[in-house]
Amino acid sequence: IGTTGGLCVYNGETWQIESTETGFYSNNITSIKKNPNNGMIAIGTMNGGLVTYDGEFNIYYSANSDILDNTVLDVAFDQNNNIIICTPQAGLGVLTENGSWIWFNSVNSTLPTNSLKNVVVDNNNNLWITTLENGLIYYENNTFYNYTIENSDLPDNNINCLQFGPDNHLWIG
Repeated sequence: IGTTGGLCVYNGETWQIESTETGFYSNNITSIKKNPNNGMIAIGTMNGGLVTYDGEFNIYYSANSDILDNTVLDVAFDQNNNIIICTPQAGLGVLTENGSWIWFNSVNSTLPTNSLKNVVVDNNNNLWITTLENGLIYYENNTFYNYTIENSDLPDNNINCLQFGPDNHLWIG
């Protein structure tokens, strides 16, 4: 359970609380995802970096890693066990399975904005990314495509959430 007071892990009998009192850099948890391939948990935080759990907690923060933004609004795992993160200022980060960082932003790629909010991975290992104010981004074959109210039927450029539903349709809220 992610809250603004920390991370809660409930095992059916007891509550384990992880927060700044136990070593986290932030109590504000923004996203929790589980890798279906290996069971690793990735946790996004507001100003506290990326936290992973694979038997023990590991914190990726600007002071100890190559993460470019300590606010991680959403996380996802791709089919190669990479962790994909959305940040509000540094763009899209990829923590590879071997532990190195790859960054895509408006300076080094065709990513139209660095202000990213949510990310999901489709069945073809392509990314769908929401932005804070610039619509929807689709990443396929090393190319970013940007859908906005100007070039698509999106009702608004501010997208709050997205998820794949029945028949692999993308639901956008």
